[in-house]
Amino acid sequence: MDAALVWKVTSEDPFAGIPEPSQLGKLEGDLNLYYDDVYSLSTADRNRLRTPRRKSRAGRSIRVITNSEGGSFDAAIGYKVLANSHGFIATINAPTRSVQQCHREIEGSADAGDYWYSVANSLKKLEPAEEVGRIAASGRCGVSARAKSNCKSSHRLRTHGRGSAGGTHLRALNGDSIYRGASFLTGKLNEKIAGDNINVVDDGTMLGGFGTSPFDSEGVPSRKTVVVENGVLKSYLLNTYTAKKLSLHTTGNASRGLAGTRASAPAISS
Repeated sequence: MDAALVWKVTSEDPFAGIPEPSQLGKLEGDLNLYYDDVYSLSTADRNRLRTPRRKSRAGRSIRVITNSEGGSFDAAIGYKVLANSHGFIATINAPTRSVQQCHREIEGSADAGDYWYSVANSLKKLEPAEEVGRIAASGRCGVSARAKSNCKSSHRLRTHGRGSAGGTHLRALNGDSIYRGASFLTGKLNEKIAGDNINVVDDGTMLGGFGTSPFDSEGVPSRKTVVVENGVLKSYLLNTYTAKKLSLHTTGNASRGLAGTRASAPAISS
């Protein structure tokens, strides 16, 4: 579409813009985001981590596996620099984000298979290959509801079925969904939405966390946000734009890729 025509059919958005200078900043100190042990590995060592042999052997020791789709090992390091016209400029010191060891065991067909994976920002934190294979083959924490109910973790949801309840509710807390009225949680602030034993905290300050960052994608310092407290909805997850639309304040949850508009994202999924 011609640029002149776009100008004629659009209007200024009063909520658009970057954060005010007083909102900008970053967390100081070492957040344990960078580990160089992955890149100390030789090519041979990386191939040994990638090979599914140890994982498959561990899986077959639990039950008969008729077919295995194998395993993989991936590693990546990224470097992020953010600057804006208010003079803010800051970097994230090359955090290792996707060191992972993946394994999938198949019995009969792909539709009936279980899989498991380990993701960490350091090799020392990855689950051993044998453990990945055992979990994949046993069906523990697998795609069935019964398996999920047996998983317990104090720091993360250890389920990987599509459309999990955790993922659905996190999307419902996204400011973009809220201001559009596309979430069942729209207008529910300070209302009871869950049982008294339900507490949800979005924490972008956890040392070594996958969603941890000194600042969000707008240059607002990351923070710890109580989302649900004793079943009561206390906060949405907002960037500057969605906060303005809702007459609220950003929660430091701005997220964006290399191109495109801003979005809001929980710290646990970045």
